[in-house]
Amino acid sequence: MNGKNNLEEMALFNLNDMERVGSTDKVNIIAETGRRYINLDGKWEQGVRRFYIQKDNDNK
Repeated sequence: MNGKNNLEEMALFNLNDMERVGSTDKVNIIAETGRRYINLDGKWEQGVRRFYIQKDNDNK
């Protein structure tokens, strides 16, 4: 997902939405996500990361 634009917040929302289902023993959910240069949450510097999506029911 490209979040290096005005849709960064939606990219982060989509990552969290994928966590509601998460990977299983039959399906791996992998997401590559980029962020713009403005850091909204202070926990992730600019650039691109790949994530193995695990089931997670929180909204963060």
